[in-house]
Amino acid sequence: MNYNKDKQLAELVCKGNEKALHQFYDIVKDDLYKASLRLNPIDYKKEKKNKSYSTKIGENVQDTFTWFWERTSKLCCKYKALAPLIHLIKTDLFHKRTRLQWIRHIKGKKGYVPEILKKNFSETHIKIFKELTYKRSKEEIISKLNLDESDYYDFYDDIESALIQANMLRLIQFEDEISLSEYVPDDKEITSAKFRQKTLSIENDELVKYVEKRIKRICQSLKKRERRILGLYMGHEYKPEKIYNILSDGNPIYIKEFQIKSEKDIVRLISKIEYKLFQYAKLTSDGFIEDNNIDKRTFRSLLKYYFLYKDPSFYN
Repeated sequence: MNYNKDKQLAELVCKGNEKALHQFYDIVKDDLYKASLRLNPIDYKKEKKNKSYSTKIGENVQDTFTWFWERTSKLCCKYKALAPLIHLIKTDLFHKRTRLQWIRHIKGKKGYVPEILKKNFSETHIKIFKELTYKRSKEEIISKLNLDESDYYDFYDDIESALIQANMLRLIQFEDEISLSEYVPDDKEITSAKFRQKTLSIENDELVKYVEKRIKRICQSLKKRERRILGLYMGHEYKPEKIYNILSDGNPIYIKEFQIKSEKDIVRLISKIEYKLFQYAKLTSDGFIEDNNIDKRTFRSLLKYYFLYKDPSFYN
């Protein structure tokens, strides 16, 4: 097919032709807003007026829209007329690589705070968030803001949960900090992992990489107390009866929050947590779960492996 008209438009946009820029804007503006809303899912709301709806856009969406507009305008300079111009634009707008570049862009903006934190959390939350984006250590943040360690963890859990909801966890977590554990298990330890399926083994490099890079983030979608209960069950390998005894003996917060009356409630709670993690994993795996035919049992084995060989301080 011939894409000469697209090629001519792209060349004029690349040169900054005002008429061509207006024409190009009319073509791409809806997709730019869709992509901007996708990266800022809580920074807009629909309002009903009479029989129609209007969308109220926040500052972060506007900033993202501007970033996308500058990016797509420059992208026209690379257009080779091998497919429709709009295909090139849409592919770039909704590509995972673009989202990561956008995150790097907003990380570079001094003082950037996601709307979900500005709207819903305290000044202390925001101060801790900013320190985390500067890669300050826990000890440095506690000292600088004069916090108790327990308070710090409560603030951190709030921030973490909010960023997971907004798909922006990378703002405070960096690839080089995410590892399976602080030590490498020897062969004897590896073979002791109790996988549920014969087809799943430690030699499966793709699954090992998935555990190392993704399971931690998935588990961080849980509340702190949910993580601890799952850690007791999978990491320490305690039976539900023992977990119930531990919680019943001086841990009323857990008993009240999860409405635990017997060890059967522990079994139900663990099943609920596992199911919630599996559903979250499917939503955030970019197709990895489906492509590798990971069902609930296999996913449970990956969780088990993760809790057995990671730093226990994560859930202690």
